[in-house]
Amino acid sequence: MFGIKEIKDTSITEEDERIWLASYKKEGKEAKFRLKLNIKEPEDGFPLSFSKGSFYAEKDSDSEILLRDIANALEAKGKYQSDKEIDSLEFDNGSFDSNSEGDWIATKVFVADGEGEFYLNINPVLGLGEISIKDSEYGDIVMSVLSKIL
Repeated sequence: MFGIKEIKDTSITEEDERIWLASYKKEGKEAKFRLKLNIKEPEDGFPLSFSKGSFYAEKDSDSEILLRDIANALEAKGKYQSDKEIDSLEFDNGSFDSNSEGDWIATKVFVADGEGEFYLNINPVLGLGEISIKDSEYGDIVMSVLSKIL
């Protein structure tokens, strides 16, 4: 789990988008990144909506521990450390309407042209987010992409 705080940044958001500053503190290190999601309501009778999102790199972020913990959660086999090759990473996602009365925004994220998948869940009320495994076969693909931005 990582912490999130919603921020307003009209230079990169549109009407149906929300952006959060995310942070992960552990072992004396702090990783920071921004997360933007396009929030669309599922159409009647269909429990899923498709949209876009982005990760944005933050300066002064130490992501060593975050990447290690995400790699463990995704059952990635390689070793990953932040390469910070890019400033932003756009992704496609599907948002689930699994509990319309709950506070969680549950999404399945697709990266690397759909070759990698993972779950990204956000709870704006509790100020929490999490990245979790979709299938272990995607772990190394997802980590190779995330290590370029986190």
